[in-house]
Amino acid sequence: ANIVVTPDLRAKVLDFGLARRVPADALKDLSESRQSISDESGLLAGTLACMAPELFRGAPPDARSDIWSLGVLLYEMATGTPPFKGATGFELSGAILHQPPAPWPDRVPQWIRTIARRCLEKHPGERYADAEDVRRAFDDASFAGPTGIVPRPAAAAARPSFLSRCW
Repeated sequence: ANIVVTPDLRAKVLDFGLARRVPADALKDLSESRQSISDESGLLAGTLACMAPELFRGAPPDARSDIWSLGVLLYEMATGTPPFKGATGFELSGAILHQPPAPWPDRVPQWIRTIARRCLEKHPGERYADAEDVRRAFDDASFAGPTGIVPRPAAAAARPSFLSRCW
C-alpha cells in the first residue's frame, strides 16, 4: 500500500520515516495486531513489520531506520514473503530484534541479497547511511555477475541505474 507506480512507470515509496516510539502501556495493542496502529492516539504511525529494531528499543528514527524499511521492501520484492514473521505483534517485534531474516530462496541473485542484507543489519551503524548509498550500491550491482557485486566500469557510469529508472 506504500508503493505507488506513476503513469511514467516510476515506483514511488511513500510513508518512510513515520515510525515512532511506543510507550510501554501501548505494547498490549502491538501484541494483538500486525497492522499499523492509528496515529489518532499519537502513539505510532507505521507498519510494525517494517519498523527498525532500534525503534523497539526507544531510539528516535533517522535515515537508517528508513533504510531498514527499504530492506524489508527489497526482501519482500525478491522473495514474495516478509523477512520476519510472528503470530502476534509481540512475536514479530521479537523476530525483528533478535532473529536473522528468513532464508533466501536460491533463485534470488547474490547481489540483491548483499544489498538487502546490509539494509537489514540490526545495528543502524552497519546499514547504509542513507538512500544515496543504497542507490550507489544498486548502480554498482547493475553490472553484477552471478556470484556477487562487481564494480561497474567507469565507461558505464553514464548509463541510467536501476533506481534512477524507478525513482
